[in-house]
This record gives sequence, structure tokens and C-alpha cells, in this order.
Amino acid sequence: MGNSAPPYLLQRTALFTAGGNNGFLTLNNILPDTALRPELTKSLELGAELRFLKGRLGFDFTVYKTNTTNQLFTVALPVGSGASQYFTNGGDIQNKGIEMLVFINPVQRTDFNWDINLNYSLNRNLVLKINDQRPRVDVGSISIEQGQPFGNIYRRGFLRDDQGRVLVGNDGVPKRTPGETIRVANFNPDWMGSISNTFSYKNFTLSFLIDHRQGGTILSETNSRLYGDGQAKGTLQGREGGLIFGQNFFANEIAVLEDGSKNNIPITAEKFWPSVGGRIQSTDEIFVESATNTRLRELIIGYSLPVGKLSALRITRVHLSLAGRNLFFIQRASKTVDPDLRIGTGPGSEGISSFALPTSRSIGASIKVDFK
Repeated sequence: MGNSAPPYLLQRTALFTAGGNNGFLTLNNILPDTALRPELTKSLELGAELRFLKGRLGFDFTVYKTNTTNQLFTVALPVGSGASQYFTNGGDIQNKGIEMLVFINPVQRTDFNWDINLNYSLNRNLVLKINDQRPRVDVGSISIEQGQPFGNIYRRGFLRDDQGRVLVGNDGVPKRTPGETIRVANFNPDWMGSISNTFSYKNFTLSFLIDHRQGGTILSETNSRLYGDGQAKGTLQGREGGLIFGQNFFANEIAVLEDGSKNNIPITAEKFWPSVGGRIQSTDEIFVESATNTRLRELIIGYSLPVGKLSALRITRVHLSLAGRNLFFIQRASKTVDPDLRIGTGPGSEGISSFALPTSRSIGASIKVDFK
């Protein structure tokens, strides 16, 4: 299976517009590939489903490998070619991983039942090939490179010497790279998992789902601007001065002056944060947040009404429930970023947090009526 190309890309098109004596004829600046092929995805999957103890213990295990080839993108052309881009095929992106589900029914009684579901997933992706003429493609904020995992985000970072030490200027402010050459983040998690429990006692039911995301990083453009404007709590330190980068400030970094000596120049927070944060050319390496978190994703309480006299209406069951979703974090590495939120819905919008609306918590009630 795969995707096809957008329309009108198998041959060069022209657009006629009114104007002049006889109108204007404009050629499309994208040169088509006459041998264009549809995108193709091939997958190999191996799985097993096992049940024990009369179905009270079960395992569902899957290993997969997927390769997507003939992907569609453009390659820049020289000016003398008469077109700015060439639309063609290329690429080979590989995804492989495992998915596992464990089902346990530890208690099974006439009036009481307890079910547990454990879910675990792990995915590793790698860009095996793009195109010999274009080994890197930028999609939104994400850079896709040959030999690298999908999802890398490159921005400015600290300028370092050959030993990895941060270079500090004569003003006491660390220098940054001139271009967006530092890999600062990748949103892909190391693994994800969840546990759900369902309890049934007579006519009452209670179920809850806890999910966990381990690893992955997110660039917070929100923090970059707030810190650059001095509106974040973290900018309170050193407003009277006395900050020495690499000593009592960012002590995890080794900072040296241009002559190789240890940095000893004190600065103020007012001088430091506008230099590394803000809206233009910020040192984004500072504003990367971990996406690791554990949350109570869902909680449902239900009650089935005795149908009794309602059976004359052919009603067999009436179930009332109260459900809450995305209720709260149990633990999270970042106190300012919700990994579920992103700047958009496109394929290049992952891994960036930029003034997203606060996370919503929803609570609702429902009634379900079954008829015979």
C-alpha cells in the first residue's frame, strides 16, 4: 500500500492570466518526473496470541518491520534549468518495533470480578535513504536525514570548543552557534505503556487507565520567549547580579573564555536571558524539555439499574456512567510542557511547544439503554 502524488505533476502545466495585449502565460516552476511512481509501503509482521488458565491469563505479542519507499518530494534545481524544483521519488524509511498486551483476571467471583490489561510498545525508526541529490529534507520543524532517526530537530546551541566546553565572550554571556546546526530534540519516545483495571461488583463498575511515556524531548518556544522577556520564575535568580555561567549558574556546563581560562565574569539575569532567549535567534538548546510523563488518562464509574418493571418495555439493561478523561499527571519530567500538545496537525509539527492552550480535562455522564 502507499500514497499517490498530488494531481498535475506528471507533466509541466501552464497558467494563463489576463493582462498586457494578449494575456500572460506562466509555466509551473516544478519540473515533473515522467517516470513518477506511487509511494509504497511494505511490512512484515510476526505475532502470537496465547491464553492460559481457562482464559484468565493471556499474552498478545507482535514484532513488526515496515519500510516506506518511493516517497514523493522535491529537489532544488539550478536557475539555468528554467524551473526551481524537480518533483521525484526517493527515500526508504524503516520502522521496526514490538507491541505486547498482557491480560490478567486475578479475581473471578459470582459478585466480583477484576480484570487487568498491560500494554507495552516500542518503535525504532531510521531514514535509510532519501535521494543522492538531496540527503536531507526539512518538513516543518523536523529534519529528515539519511542515516538518522526520523524526528530530529536542529536549532542553535552553545558554541563549544573541541573539548565540548562552552565558549564565553568578554561580556560573560555564552556564545551560540551561528546557524541551526545543533540537534536539540527528537520527540520519539523510548517506549510507551499503559495499565488499565476494571472492577465489577454486583451492579457497580469501576475502571481506570494509567498511561506512561518514557523518553523523547520537546523544544519549548514558549519558554524561550518567556525567559527572554523575564516573565518566567527561573529568571528571578541573579537579578541583582553575581551570576557566573558554569559556576553558580548552569553549573553542569564547563565554561571557558576565548583564551581557554575558566569563566569568572559575573553577569545579571537581565543581561543573560535576553541574550539566549526571546523571539529571534535564541539558544534553543537551553529550552528543551523531557516528554517523560505518567498520567491518569481515564476514570469511569458505572451503575446498571435493575430493569424490573421496565422489562415490559422490552428494556434489558439501563447503564449509567460518569467518565473523566485526562484527569491529572501522576508524574512528569517537565513542569511546563504537556507532551500531548503540539503546534499543529501536520507531519512536521511534532516536538515543538509554542503557546499551546492549556490541557483540558473533561468530565461527562452517559446513559445506555439496551432493548431486546
